[in-house]
Amino acid sequence: MTSKTFIVIVIIALLIISCDDDAENITGLDFSGSNGVFIVNEGNYTYDNASLSFLEFSSQKIYNGIFFTANGTNLGDVAHSMLIYNNKGYIIVNNSGKIIIIDPDTGIMVEKLTGLISPRYVYNVNKTKGYISDLYSMKITMFDPEQNALTGFITVQNNNPINQHSTEQMTGYNEFVFIACWSFDNQILVLDSLTDLIVDSITVTKQPNSIVLDCLHKLWILSDGGFPGSAYGQEIAALTRIDAETRSVDLVLPFPSLSDSPVDLVINGSADTLYFINNGIYRMSVTDQKLPDKPSIVVRNENFYSLAVDPVTSIIYAGDAIDYQQNGLIYRFSPNGELIDSFRVGINPGSFCFKY
Repeated sequence: MTSKTFIVIVIIALLIISCDDDAENITGLDFSGSNGVFIVNEGNYTYDNASLSFLEFSSQKIYNGIFFTANGTNLGDVAHSMLIYNNKGYIIVNNSGKIIIIDPDTGIMVEKLTGLISPRYVYNVNKTKGYISDLYSMKITMFDPEQNALTGFITVQNNNPINQHSTEQMTGYNEFVFIACWSFDNQILVLDSLTDLIVDSITVTKQPNSIVLDCLHKLWILSDGGFPGSAYGQEIAALTRIDAETRSVDLVLPFPSLSDSPVDLVINGSADTLYFINNGIYRMSVTDQKLPDKPSIVVRNENFYSLAVDPVTSIIYAGDAIDYQQNGLIYRFSPNGELIDSFRVGINPGSFCFKY
């Protein structure tokens, strides 16, 4: 289950995924030399109907169901995120407890990492060391990207039975990796990648769901504040800025209302502009001292569910889950928020991964 659906009760029906009418009919894949973006479609929780789509930039064609096409098997149960590193595509399949490694040019699976509890994100330190965050295991898993093998664990458990350091998004500055602890938590853990030890923690607003590093060496953390009735309590959501060098909080921007539940903080390729979802899509400079007053992309009938910014063109990508049951849509907007086009993809398009 993802952070965006954690408190939403959805009555789901079993659906069979098929390529939509506006998708290219494919029998084989070869994206060698092609730039594009992978769309990770979560599917429905426990229904084993996650899928992978690819939008090829040169042809402007959307290819749906490419993992099944390339491998003849389903991707798994809740595909949560994806990362391309050293010409390998890491697809984190949350509820299946695995990471599938593909050739991003063909979609063919080359290896998979299993034995995980509830993996969320991958962060690669170098060619021989990577970290995997986890919703439930209370540890960071270490792996070797060259050997495609798990190599060890870093415990993040503490003595508070309610606050057990569920780990989520990660980003790096120098040798340190900053880890957001989302579910029932309010900490940013600091991991020394040279020693594989947690060396510090920073308190932020409850439930930090996303973290980015800007061009000024500042960390930005978006916290949703929790939810009504939570055993951990609820507070006003906030955007927090931390100096990555000193690890001190130097700005906290609370949202106007307890009903605000912002998600998916992302940053552009030049790392000077932030975007996030709070019903609509908001944009702000990393030098701003207050939250934007209004969204740059206003919701019409969309159910914005995921967000990304192309690191090269700054085109904005937004996933629309619609009703969480049918195949969703992705929208592309100009950096100024003007709609460019849209494409039909799989169920619950939850994240994006750019291929350049």
